[in-house]
Amino acid sequence: DGKKDGRLLEYNENGNLIVRGNYKNDKVYGLNEMYWDNGNIANIAQYKNDRIVGSYMEFRENGVLVHKGSWVDGKRDGLVVYYFDSGKLKERTFYKDGKKNGQHEIYHINEKLREKGNYKDGNRDGLWKSYHYENGQLDIKSSYKVGKLDGIAEKYHENGQLQFKGNYKDGKLDGLAESYDENGQLTDQGNFKEDKEDGLWEFFNEDGALEKTITYKDGELVE
Repeated sequence: DGKKDGRLLEYNENGNLIVRGNYKNDKVYGLNEMYWDNGNIANIAQYKNDRIVGSYMEFRENGVLVHKGSWVDGKRDGLVVYYFDSGKLKERTFYKDGKKNGQHEIYHINEKLREKGNYKDGNRDGLWKSYHYENGQLDIKSSYKVGKLDGIAEKYHENGQLQFKGNYKDGKLDGLAESYDENGQLTDQGNFKEDKEDGLWEFFNEDGALEKTITYKDGELVE
């Protein structure tokens, strides 16, 4: 009937094996392997009815592991890990039913933590933190609700001093916001309303003395 059934072997024009797998009733079934032209494994996975089930691994042409993870019925489910070209850890994320769900971590190429937080049904949720590349100090601390910034967010200078502090509501700046220099001195402060400057803003010099004030309405200067 022309349907594929049984062992499948495919070769490139040079006669090198590029696919080794199995079919059942014209669908990929069981262990399936794909190869680079140089003979190194490109990816390996278990299939059932054309869908990946169980573990999946993908490799670069030089043999270095790109990422690995677990699948259920064709969807990512469980821990998925990505790697840099060097083989160092790049990202660890948990999935459920094809969506990011649970702990998430990303690393800098220098192996220091770059970002961490949690997902819920594919959306950022709760406390998230990111870190500076060089010294690993806290860069940004913020909170999310259904994928949008919500609550107090803080950004820090590399020396650990607070750089910015503001409040978010439904993904937009709303309420008091403050900025600081690397010495911890307040440089300006004012209010936001739906992501726009609103009301009186104060600006300070490096000695902390009030330098000027500006009034905004809906992000526009009030003369």
